[in-house]
Amino acid sequence: MIGPSHSRRRGRAGRRSRRLRALPTTHRHQRKREEEEERRRREEERREEKRRGGEEKRRREEEKKRGEEERREEKRRGGEEERRGEEKRRHKMFQVQVEDCLRGDSDRLVSLLRDEGLTIVTLNSLDQVVTKVLSGSGFSRVLVVLKSLEILSENREELQTLVDHGLTPKVLLWFEAVRDLLTSDLHKSSVPLLSLTEEFYNYFLSFLQSQMKRLGSFCDEQQQREKQEKTQDIRKNVKDAVVTIVSAMSTLTPPIPLGNPGNQFRVDYIKSIAPLSDFEYTEEFFEHAQKLWEDDGVRACFERANEYQLIDCAQYFLDKLDSVRRTDYTPTDQDLLRCRVLTSGIFETRFQVDKVNFHMFDVGGQRDERRKWIQCFNDVTAIIFVAASSSYNMVIREDNSTNRLRESLDLFRSIWTNRFLKTISVILFLNKQDVLADKILAGKSKLEDYFPEYSNYQVPADAVPDADEDSRVTRAKFFIRDEFLRISTASGDGKHHCYPHFTCAVDTENIRRVFNDCRDIIQRMHLRQYELL
Repeated sequence: MIGPSHSRRRGRAGRRSRRLRALPTTHRHQRKREEEEERRRREEERREEKRRGGEEKRRREEEKKRGEEERREEKRRGGEEERRGEEKRRHKMFQVQVEDCLRGDSDRLVSLLRDEGLTIVTLNSLDQVVTKVLSGSGFSRVLVVLKSLEILSENREELQTLVDHGLTPKVLLWFEAVRDLLTSDLHKSSVPLLSLTEEFYNYFLSFLQSQMKRLGSFCDEQQQREKQEKTQDIRKNVKDAVVTIVSAMSTLTPPIPLGNPGNQFRVDYIKSIAPLSDFEYTEEFFEHAQKLWEDDGVRACFERANEYQLIDCAQYFLDKLDSVRRTDYTPTDQDLLRCRVLTSGIFETRFQVDKVNFHMFDVGGQRDERRKWIQCFNDVTAIIFVAASSSYNMVIREDNSTNRLRESLDLFRSIWTNRFLKTISVILFLNKQDVLADKILAGKSKLEDYFPEYSNYQVPADAVPDADEDSRVTRAKFFIRDEFLRISTASGDGKHHCYPHFTCAVDTENIRRVFNDCRDIIQRMHLRQYELL
């Protein structure tokens, strides 16, 4: 029989046995975990080693690729250097060939350009040769180049190639340089002229532009560029006209009020921009100018323009505000002729009309400009004196009291009787005949009110009026002509002569006829000088 004590002993022994059996299981689990961790570490190390190996491989591959690229770049640079060297050699050889052709004729140069091909390289080489020639002496070689390009341009495809490669502006520069060299070399055979006027220079440049059409597409492009540059002067004419009119409204006697008082803020705006020389012609400006020009009061002030200093082209451009204000506005030939730029200083121009070379000095007619004339009097063959026939009811800018036409007559007298100019003939342009006709026919400003002697004037029997010309206009224009001729005939020494012409400078056909006459007149002067006439 087993008692309680024995049972307790067995229970304690069983618990010890279970504890002893449990210890090995715990150690096995721990070792298993350690082995698992060790395996993971080795795998991590292998992966890290593999990753480092991959990066190293990539680095080696990148270095290899960079090395190959550097070798290729070095080879390419070497090839480029070689090509540049070859291009320089070809460039130099081409220039030598061009210079050799320039000693011959244009056909040789045309053949060379066609053989080489019209490329950027050949055309740049050609430009360098021409530039070198221009900086030296003579111009015949450049003429060969221009003639060659003219021949090439006869082929539409070759012309397009020249344009595509940007040769057009270069040709324009060459043409200008040749013209300067030509006139310089032929200076001794030119005919010097002295032009006394403040506006004829611009009219004459416009006349030359109309003649430039004969020079082909290159000069057409130059003319277009000059028109764009003239836009700013035309818009300044608009600004000056509006400023002058609205300023005169309060200074005239009696003052002229606005037709619409609501336009006063527009007048204030125009007066605020009056002193600005560097002015941007915004849409706001053109809107104010347009509305003011439509105002009855402004129009009434314009009708009294002879009482203040208003440019002649005011109405012409104010009527064209819709066109002038456009961002894409390009002046027409008539716009260029009408545009007014006040002459200040001395402008020198050389030109040729029908193989007669002219050398013209243009000086301003204002009183403060006349002191500069003496610089131009040396070796002058003729003086072109331009008088505005329509100015009989206007006053001069300097004092706002002296009659403009009487001032012109006094100026003409001082030139005609000047002891240094006793042998120099005067070509008299009685200009603005169209404006004179409008004033005479309107009847608002009567010529006899300003020149009382006109009341008893009789038209000479040999006077030839224009076709369909009103007799009142004929009488007025011949009266003004005879006022100048009275001065020129008073001396009676016969050493110099006055050649009057009725002109309208905005009519290019009329200007052409006048210059044809002037050519003959000046040739006669030389024949008379050498006693051949």
